[in-house]
Amino acid sequence: MLRWLLDPQALRAKIANWEEVARYLVSTTYAEILAAGGEPRALAFIEEIMAYPDVPASFRKLRFEDRPTPVLTVEYLVGGKTLSVFTTIATLGTPQDITLQEVRIECFFPADERSDALFKSLAAKR
Repeated sequence: MLRWLLDPQALRAKIANWEEVARYLVSTTYAEILAAGGEPRALAFIEEIMAYPDVPASFRKLRFEDRPTPVLTVEYLVGGKTLSVFTTIATLGTPQDITLQEVRIECFFPADERSDALFKSLAAKR
């Protein structure tokens, strides 16, 4: 996801608030890698994505005071319109299998009435 987000030829041009979203996701991912012990392959991944053009080095800094709210809205540019969503991520608290401990389930929700109406109209067409 981060490769796709930071690549100027991929998702970057499709997110109106790209810098805010990228800064949050890179800094959070970097902090999680460091908290888990800084595994070399994971740190190499951070180096790889930071090498994309126009990705500020400051993205690595996790600064909680820079986050105005606990919710990050992503504003996708779709067909000349903005689709605003927020996500929730769930993890399994006490999995019976160690491999399930790493599973994250992400759900997207409309962040405004216009986006909600668009989602409902798309669902009605199915």
